[in-house]
Amino acid sequence: MTKPSTQLSATSRPIPSPSALSAPMTSRARDDERTRARSG
Repeated sequence: MTKPSTQLSATSRPIPSPSALSAPMTSRARDDERTRARSG
């Protein structure tokens, strides 16, 4: 995995994009669940 740095670079580019978007989305979902639990 560390050896193929050129190939990983190409595949790593599109991966961090959705990953970064997924990170904040999950945290928001957790916050929503917390607020829902408090409200409900």
